[in-house]
Amino acid sequence: MLNFSAVRPIKIVSSEVLQHLLQKNTIFVGVKHLLVVILVMLVLGAVVPGCSDAPRYDSRLTTADSLMHDYPDSALAIIEAVNRDSLTTEHDQAYGNLLLTQARYKAYIPATSDSDINRALSYYKQHPKEREKLTRAYLYKGAVMEELGYPDSAMFYYKQAESTASPDDYFNLGYVKMRMGALYRDQHTMDGKHIEKYEEALECFKSTDNNHYQLVCMINLGSLYCLKAPHKADSVLSIALTLAEQIDDKENYVGAIQNLIKNDVNRGRYNHARGLIMKVMSMDNPVINIPFCLYAAQTYACLQIPDSAELFLSLIGNNPIIDNIDRISFLEAKGDIALARKDTSVYLLMKSESKRIADSLQSLSTPLSIITTEDRIDRQSHLSSELSRQITANWNVILALMIMLILTVSLFIFIRRKKSHEKQLYQVKQILDSSESQLSEMRLSLENLSKLNIRESKLKVFLDSYMSLTRDMMEECYHQPDLKQTKKIKEVIKFQKNNKDEWEKLYGYIDLEYNGIISKTKDNYPQLNDKDLLLIALSAMDFSCMQIAIILGYSNQTSVGTIRKRLCEKMNIEGSLNDYISHFK
Repeated sequence: MLNFSAVRPIKIVSSEVLQHLLQKNTIFVGVKHLLVVILVMLVLGAVVPGCSDAPRYDSRLTTADSLMHDYPDSALAIIEAVNRDSLTTEHDQAYGNLLLTQARYKAYIPATSDSDINRALSYYKQHPKEREKLTRAYLYKGAVMEELGYPDSAMFYYKQAESTASPDDYFNLGYVKMRMGALYRDQHTMDGKHIEKYEEALECFKSTDNNHYQLVCMINLGSLYCLKAPHKADSVLSIALTLAEQIDDKENYVGAIQNLIKNDVNRGRYNHARGLIMKVMSMDNPVINIPFCLYAAQTYACLQIPDSAELFLSLIGNNPIIDNIDRISFLEAKGDIALARKDTSVYLLMKSESKRIADSLQSLSTPLSIITTEDRIDRQSHLSSELSRQITANWNVILALMIMLILTVSLFIFIRRKKSHEKQLYQVKQILDSSESQLSEMRLSLENLSKLNIRESKLKVFLDSYMSLTRDMMEECYHQPDLKQTKKIKEVIKFQKNNKDEWEKLYGYIDLEYNGIISKTKDNYPQLNDKDLLLIALSAMDFSCMQIAIILGYSNQTSVGTIRKRLCEKMNIEGSLNDYISHFK
């Protein structure tokens, strides 16, 4: 019998071990030993009062935390059994909220609200000395936002966790980077950021004793390498296979083989892939999943054994294929089976449908928000150093001008040396006075330039914040359209939309930020109207289709996609509107 499962099993600690852990702090102590302990505590209290500011946490919470990595379901059972009213201190309440969110996430319980982690995060922000817990609070706030469908917010909190973590906190750093890699992978980015984050996570986990997450990173890297670096994929997956055998991790053992099969299929090594499939099928109760069945089906179809390929597809049964990459593999497997049966029409149909899905993923790649979120956070930290560099460059220019001025004066004195001494002194005095005046003007100009640079930097940060706030307001308008405040916001938007002067001011800012996109578009495409230019401006500022629909007054965000296609036809440009805008960015 095959144990077909797409969900990773969770370890369960035995009731005897759990009972021992819970009673660890209640062992009977003899009277004599108790007196000795009390005496030692009194001495320590007198000698080193207040040596540590770290709060003493409820023992039930620390026990649950100790079980979190290996037995998250048991940790969740302990936390849920704790009466919230019994946690009387703020630090215990915050700790409890953090552990509850973490345990639910690790036990694969979907998040429905971020209220618990918000309370924990609010406490730890006010107590930055609890650095490790603050890092975890940011981390699981990001995880919750990702589950709630806000990838840009998730990336923001992951970046906060990354910057907060101690440099030697390798586990949390590795976990944050791993989640960032998964977020980029799930958003189908095509710029290699998902690979970069998984590689950084793997290096962090190598500094810990956590073999499980090393395996997870290596298997994900192997899967991502399959398309770009197949030889690298073979190498990292072989290492993962060896490590899985050493620690007897059957699930990740199959996962490593699964991706080796995927790499073999991509490279046309079907006989080698078949050997790997037989290796898995010969195991006792192998835990196989949908991708394994799809890659196996493709292997046998390409080996002209369509009956075996159909058998592996039948193992999927009624399990829904949700992931778009798996859907493409499913269509390719069906097409290869049809080709093996000489059914060319079905083969071409399956290939066409798989290409359509792949093209749609390509159009969704380079996500609108999470990449810009990470880049914006990095850019803000870069602005101050860039401003300092500009000021230094300006001073270098002034210094060069001063040297040139001194050389000019010296040369003038040398040429006029033969003239009378009094006239020479008079002329030199005039030149020096003029030079001093010019230097004063230069210093004043430099100060004004520095102020303008600072003002421009602050204005950019303010405008970024303003645009972020505007997008958040759009989100609220979409999710809560019947609120009084929502209707008022829409009325303001409707009024401002007709205020052409306001948009002209915004166009000026967009031209400065994106290399004159609006003015150049006006010149190159005079047939465009105000509504077309407004759509280009909103798309350049990374407004989503839903947000643009609200601003333009459409009831359905799909209308925006249709309008974008029509605009491309009107401008007679190839590719999408985002491709046109990206040339200016």
